[in-house]
Amino acid sequence: NLKFFCGALIALASSSAFAELGSFNKGSANTMDLNTEESYIATRAPMPSLWNNYIGFDIGAGVSSFAPTAQMLYGSGFLSSDSATKNGLKLNGGAYGGAGVNFDHFYLGAEIGADYNASYRSVATTFGSSTLSSSMNAALSVRQPITASFDILPGYLSQDRSTLFYGRLGLAASMFSLKLNADSDVIPFSDNVANKIVPGIHAGFGVEHYIIEVVSVRAEYVYSQYKNIANTYQAASGSSVSYSYKLASPRSNQINFGLGLHF
Repeated sequence: NLKFFCGALIALASSSAFAELGSFNKGSANTMDLNTEESYIATRAPMPSLWNNYIGFDIGAGVSSFAPTAQMLYGSGFLSSDSATKNGLKLNGGAYGGAGVNFDHFYLGAEIGADYNASYRSVATTFGSSTLSSSMNAALSVRQPITASFDILPGYLSQDRSTLFYGRLGLAASMFSLKLNADSDVIPFSDNVANKIVPGIHAGFGVEHYIIEVVSVRAEYVYSQYKNIANTYQAASGSSVSYSYKLASPRSNQINFGLGLHF
């Protein structure tokens, strides 16, 4: 009977111990559930930093704004002046390339680009005075065929690294081709063409989506503004008549769409 009583006590104590151990393990498992949001945030590893080199091609359209002021002088006397603001749609296409690196989800890159613009404006003026035998019609045509830029691109990568939201800020330069078309039978001008490379600023924002790891598409808005442009044309044959113009801060607003290749 004593042996039976001791055995019963040992069996009861063992069953209680195993029951408490099972209850502890169950509670621990619930506490350490890795599927909870708190556990994911605590254990998420930072996104690895990766260099990204790329080249791309873009097409776009925008509105250019030229505000030319023109005037004609005869010796020291003022003859006439004219001013106008010309806005219009321009089409552009070009290429870009750059490199960047991400720090977790934050991105920092640099990019160079060049575009050809089909931008053309013409400002017509009519000058007349008693000092001239008749009035003179003149037209100043403005083209902006080539632009180039260097920009810094800060941005943010989405969680799955498939989409980049970015801004851009940098320097730009553009060639402006200006031509004076005047009545040669009234006052001929000996040099009526001028090509000028003008510096400016470049700014914008956009979004780029990676179709696959090495191919992306982008859409962006870009604003450009350039320094004032001024020039004077002198009439031929020793005449004291001159024609001068000034373009005040030529600028453009455009939307671009691009296709990029990454390596």
